Amino acid sequence: MTEFATLQDFLTKTEHGPYVSIYLSKLPHQAFPAISLALRHQIEHAQAVMTEVFPDTDWQPYADQLETIFADPARFNGITKGIGVLCDESQAQLFLMDDPVTDAAMVTSQPQILSLLADHQSRYDFDLLVLQRDRIALYHHDGDTLLEVILPDEAPRTIVEALGEEQGGPQLNSIRQGSSQVSYHGHGDKSAEQMTDTKRYFQAVDAYLIQHRDFPLALWGLPQNIALFRSLSRNPHLSQVELALSPNDLSQM
Repeated sequence: MTEFATLQDFLTKTEHGPYVSIYLSKLPHQAFPAISLALRHQIEHAQAVMTEVFPDTDWQPYADQLETIFADPARFNGITKGIGVLCDESQAQLFLMDDPVTDAAMVTSQPQILSLLADHQSRYDFDLLVLQRDRIALYHHDGDTLLEVILPDEAPRTIVEALGEEQGGPQLNSIRQGSSQVSYHGHGDKSAEQMTDTKRYFQAVDAYLIQHRDFPLALWGLPQNIALFRSLSRNPHLSQVELALSPNDLSQM
């Protein structure tokens, strides 16, 4: 039987897509038969989408995983406003949500997690910093929606904008050989220079957010980038909420 899990649990365990993402609105005290019927309709729609968009993918493993959701009707009990389901070919996870959702069934190369992420922090406004080594994006959740914050030109949107020509790199020393010959050799480790630049960039991002934003701050990025940012940050609003997942494909938003 599929067990309850956090969103992070699912993302940690999954290896590859495509992914089935299903969202379903739920009325308080709605009976299991009605929920089951509505979910099965959404699963049928997902199967049709899979056939069209990923014709070379076998649907049966997904069907087997999704069937486990219905094994325990009691799991659907409670006053919740929405249901979320994420599924790959080896696992399906059910999430009961406090926020209302729009009914949808999607099959995509990345799991569609926006609704689950927003539901997790639905009790208050917060910022979501999408953190990469050389660029950032910022989103704001106002209790109902998650929208991108359009950062102004003076914001450190990219490492080039923040550091400009001050970025480091391997240095060259010259050694004179004879009366006219000069040879060059490099010194300085490139990865060390890149780490130094990344630290300076993250510090610039942190300083900007401290000055211009006063909302709780959640992080989305690769684990190593999140850990580095946390080690450098002086932001009193930095929360423990994070999504340790590559943000390269923002379509999963």
